[in-house]
Amino acid sequence: MLNKALRVQNIDILFTFRFLITDIHNQLVKESSDTNLRRLYRGQVISKEELARLRSSIGEFISINSFLSTSRNQKKALQFTQSVQRVDLECVLFTIKVDSRIKAKPFADISRLSYFSDEEETLLMLGSIFRLESVHYDKEQQIWMADLDLCNEDDHDLKQVFGYMKKELRSKTTLNSLGNLFCQMGELDKAEKYYKRLLSELAVGDSDIASCYIGLGNVARRKGEYDLALMNYEKALKIKLKALPPDHPDIASSYNNMGIVHLHKGEYDLALMNYEKALKIFLKALPPYHPDIALTYNNMGIVHLHKGEYDLALMNYEKALKIQLKALPPDHPDIVSTYLNMGLAHEGART
Repeated sequence: MLNKALRVQNIDILFTFRFLITDIHNQLVKESSDTNLRRLYRGQVISKEELARLRSSIGEFISINSFLSTSRNQKKALQFTQSVQRVDLECVLFTIKVDSRIKAKPFADISRLSYFSDEEETLLMLGSIFRLESVHYDKEQQIWMADLDLCNEDDHDLKQVFGYMKKELRSKTTLNSLGNLFCQMGELDKAEKYYKRLLSELAVGDSDIASCYIGLGNVARRKGEYDLALMNYEKALKIKLKALPPDHPDIASSYNNMGIVHLHKGEYDLALMNYEKALKIFLKALPPYHPDIALTYNNMGIVHLHKGEYDLALMNYEKALKIQLKALPPDHPDIVSTYLNMGLAHEGART
């Protein structure tokens, strides 16, 4: 039922199972094997349309939005593809190369915990990301074969995705994670429903209340409802100012969020005031070459650009770029964005 809810994104069921998801994650971390390299297998029956999409996705990343059950035994995995009579279905054996030395979502051998211990089951955490290496038909076994590699978090193509997911799973309960993921996916109504449901059930004083207001603020901002976004961000900030030290980075992040909303509303002086508050805290609380400092300089540059203050815009963009070139991979999109912004500032200064 949980996997089905994850696949179809049923908010009510996911909310009911929110603690179970966290418990499974923690148990997988606890049970993780020290074996360096292994191959896992999963036999599955899929539609011809799904197979066509799979074959057109070779070399691309595949994200699994449910818990993935596999076997260390190829023959056991093949048993799940037997007795298929329908012409609109195809049998596929997925071979997954897994290296426990890489940074990835947790997985573990759960044979001793499983009711069917003979299946030699290994369970992979929901949200695991793979690179599809090949898809071909094995005439001898009369089955499609798909080869997958579990992705390393250090892969530059996935740094932003893994960084977000890692941050979420490192939190106290991950209660907000599902809402945040829905927001990232553009499922704004589902995210809003989840945050509101969570707010209604959290105890007074729970630290996740501020996170819910931030989530609701993010949803409203992406919908263009800027006054509502600002109201939610202010509620979150009020809670954080009471609960955290005055120079905590989370407080700076709230000021940054509020600055973004004021920028969208054309309230440039208010935007700049909030960015300056965020920067002051970040400079105290974070290492000198932290990406959040660069982001804040970049945001301040955008405000000055809108105000026609091109020299100030360039000064902030240059500070942002200096940090980004040290803190990020050379092909990171944030660096590209800063170069583009600098180009706009130079163009504005010439006109």
